[in-house]
Amino acid sequence: MIDFDGVAKAFDGRAVVQDFNLHVADGAFCALIGASGSGKSTILRMMNRLIEPDAGRIRFAGQDVADLDPTLLRRRMGYVIQSAGLFPHWSVARNIAAVPALLGWDRARTQARVAELMTLLRLDPALGRARPHELSGGQAQRVGVARALAADPDVLLMDEPFGALDPITRAALQAELARIHRETRKTIVFVTHDMDEALQLATQVVVLEDGRVLQDTSPADLLAHPANAGVGAFVGRLDRGLKLLSLLAITERLEPGADGPEVPDDIDCRSALSRMIELSVDRLTVVDVTGQVRGHVALAGLMRS
Repeated sequence: MIDFDGVAKAFDGRAVVQDFNLHVADGAFCALIGASGSGKSTILRMMNRLIEPDAGRIRFAGQDVADLDPTLLRRRMGYVIQSAGLFPHWSVARNIAAVPALLGWDRARTQARVAELMTLLRLDPALGRARPHELSGGQAQRVGVARALAADPDVLLMDEPFGALDPITRAALQAELARIHRETRKTIVFVTHDMDEALQLATQVVVLEDGRVLQDTSPADLLAHPANAGVGAFVGRLDRGLKLLSLLAITERLEPGADGPEVPDDIDCRSALSRMIELSVDRLTVVDVTGQVRGHVALAGLMRS
């Protein structure tokens, strides 16, 4: 889907991206993570030609982006930034419909798409008439994501979209984004400086330093096999085991029969361990949404490699 081949970029003589190589597959959720100044946002903006590289090639769906019209390219790449970037004097519905309007969609098609996206993002239909200043931070970010998805782009680019939100709102939107990715299978490239966020959401984590790739792998492999001491420190040494448990669904450690207090089957193993500690037990009964027993999980099973 997206390929970087030897890409470099400098500002005022300072190298920000250096000999950068990356492949993002169709349908991947790729998180670019690194400290401030590691080149994350520059890499993202080179994808849709908001910034032009000094060297190297970037290909999108097999085509060199330098050969594509920037406006048409950006219509194929939804773009979400931290502040949502909504037009302040437009209603929520008109903000979401911005790109379809540019593409000349008719009124009925546009209204149907706006309604569909408001449902997908779990926005109250009554908010369609509201102005951005009437929204909470979380609602504004949902509208920003809806606008980016409005014309059904091939790729969704997200530049620290949840960084300014409070922890509760942020966690809710992370869960919504994970659900949207599962349901739409859109290719997502997501910039963050939060390793927990990257591990929770991504299928591919790219750790950056000084505009270069330190490691490009899956969340589980990153936790189990950090490329070097620097990556290991960034991932976190003391709680790597807990982070690995958070990537494992409780259903992957099921044993037959009911034994212990009940928990739902949609939680991860880290949450199950937390529940065991809270209740001072070493076993939990796992039930589905209807209350039917699916089995139980034991502390020893959670510890299994």
